[in-house]
Amino acid sequence: MGAFCVTAVLAGCGGSSTDQGTDAADAAGATESAEALRVAAAAGTRYTLTVSGQAGGLIGSQPAGIVCGEGNTTCTASFAAGTQVMIGHRASSGYTFKGWSGGSCSGTEFCYVTMSQNRSVAGSFVSNSTPTPTPTPTPTPTPTPTPTPTPTPTPTVTYPLAITVTGSGSLTSSPAGVSCSASCTSVFYSGTPVTLNPAPAAGYSFSGWSGACSGTGTCTVQMNAAAAVGASFTATSTGGGSGGSGGSGTAPGTGTGKAYFVATTGSDSNAGTLAAPFKTINKAVGLASAGDTIDVRAGTYTESVVIRRQGSATKWISLRGYNGERPVIKSTSSGPTVYFYNSACDEDAVGDGSGNTDCYPMYWVVQGLEIQGSAAGGSDGNAIKIDTPKVKLVGNRLCCSVADIVKLVRTSNDVEVLDNEIWQDASKVKPGSNAQGVDIVGADRVRVAGNYIHDVPDIGVYAKGNARNPIFENNRLVNIGNANNGHALMLGQETDDYRLVDGKYETYDGIVRNNVVVGSTWACLATSSSSNARFYNNSCYDTGKLMHGSIFLSNESEVGQAGTNVYFGNNIVYGSSAKPVVKIGSNAMTDYKTLVFDHNVYYTSTGNPTFSSDDFSGVNFATWLTKYKALSGRDDSGSKVADPKFSTTTGSTPLTLSSGSPAVDAGANQSLVPTDSRGVQRAQGATTDIGAYEY
Repeated sequence: MGAFCVTAVLAGCGGSSTDQGTDAADAAGATESAEALRVAAAAGTRYTLTVSGQAGGLIGSQPAGIVCGEGNTTCTASFAAGTQVMIGHRASSGYTFKGWSGGSCSGTEFCYVTMSQNRSVAGSFVSNSTPTPTPTPTPTPTPTPTPTPTPTPTPTVTYPLAITVTGSGSLTSSPAGVSCSASCTSVFYSGTPVTLNPAPAAGYSFSGWSGACSGTGTCTVQMNAAAAVGASFTATSTGGGSGGSGGSGTAPGTGTGKAYFVATTGSDSNAGTLAAPFKTINKAVGLASAGDTIDVRAGTYTESVVIRRQGSATKWISLRGYNGERPVIKSTSSGPTVYFYNSACDEDAVGDGSGNTDCYPMYWVVQGLEIQGSAAGGSDGNAIKIDTPKVKLVGNRLCCSVADIVKLVRTSNDVEVLDNEIWQDASKVKPGSNAQGVDIVGADRVRVAGNYIHDVPDIGVYAKGNARNPIFENNRLVNIGNANNGHALMLGQETDDYRLVDGKYETYDGIVRNNVVVGSTWACLATSSSSNARFYNNSCYDTGKLMHGSIFLSNESEVGQAGTNVYFGNNIVYGSSAKPVVKIGSNAMTDYKTLVFDHNVYYTSTGNPTFSSDDFSGVNFATWLTKYKALSGRDDSGSKVADPKFSTTTGSTPLTLSSGSPAVDAGANQSLVPTDSRGVQRAQGATTDIGAYEY
């Protein structure tokens, strides 16, 4: 009993279905526009699939809809535009399936059709013939041989197994069929027991099953019906919001090698032991190998640290404060204070035409330090700059820079910024005019989680420049921006066109969820020129004070690329009364039918939030509902205007909900938001709560 993977349904599923059936989309849909299908699906368009030739067997579909033959008469069904439908068969006793025709299907295995138009498919069954026995020509009568029974055809009823992976890890299955690190659907024959095997990525652990399995033990699904399983992987440091407290996580293999020690009282001619430490951090990082640990004693180290040596996927190198001590690294030179660099990742060496690249993974963890930028840092005067993949910043205090505090370029893939405190302090270093909290330009799969980001007179966290799969979650942002700039959280923004090396969108498939923002001069949640930008369960208070609005969509692209597939759901937006709670800029979307607002709570201090676009300005909620529906063909009726009744707007957990909040049990359940900002399982009530916290 084999299995195959429906690769066209959901991205991230491994394997191929080449030997399992025919795909009508290969012939009939190859020239159709994927964008047109997405638009048609968003508009609610449906197409009809008709099957025929069912005498002698049963024909069915997945997704469900067609059940035709053997007394079942549902031979026509409609499906949403763009849906890939798998059509299977089961021969009745005494019949054999002969093959498919129509709809560009052929052969005797499974038939796939993509619903880009009305389609018809025929399947034919033939009666099995029983051979007539031949008498043996001998004088003595010989018993007539018993005919060999016709083998019963192998059942071909199948069921889908939908997989959702949260965090960094992957699943495989026994029997083979699942090989998945995001979301995918595999199909197995009826009755097959499927055992799923989790494999955490470096720096993660498997934290549990959901759906058809639970707990953390072995997951085996008996495929007697369609099933869904979720697998969660949690970072060893969770990004749950310790905000610079030092963190508690390590990466695989850290501490398995040699330990080096650094102290202000040491000497670089020493052995680097606890009793005879080095004096400079650069001495230790120049010696470190895979699995080594560098423990830095308390004190101030005035040096620019450049890290070039490489760990491995199973033996990360750790640079950390010794035994809970908090050493300070600061620089008086130009450039970044701590710099992860390798010539293979230099943007000039990589070139503009090669796209994003995993050039030289470093496998380093930086933990429990305070790192300050230099007043002489200049345009590269970051507290920390990362040019290489596979670096974790965990539980540090990162402060005070002329340029961005944390800077990631397009070769710094798979970086995680977890549980740090990130802020500016002009009394130490005066920030320049381009000094964001976390600036991501083109890197893929960057996770910014659990950080306390405050007093940043610019954008708090953003990604742009073809950045793919960024995740901003569980962060607390306070007092963000000034009059000239100040979005708290943003997917997209203007990037020099020569940096858009592998696509026109500024970001792809970004997720912003479970964040809390208290005070921003510009938007709480912003997106520009991005594809598939999703904003779930964020809580905003006193945002959009000076410019735009608390939610802001724009087109800032140098190549004029508008956004597509943008979703705002389950957010609390308690904006400043000075600006709209929602502002849609000119030419913000390629097609407004792909812009979704759903189950948000809107409010301001005056109780009368307004909404604006380039076509209307300052309208109330009732008018917004009409205008938005005319613009997108959608309803925002799941949203409401109401005081969310925050229990507090200050402290370490601001914007939690109080009793009687209209946000409680008022959201739409989202598979991509299984927990709240504190790690509490959603939903605690009938449905998920709106905002970053469950009540």
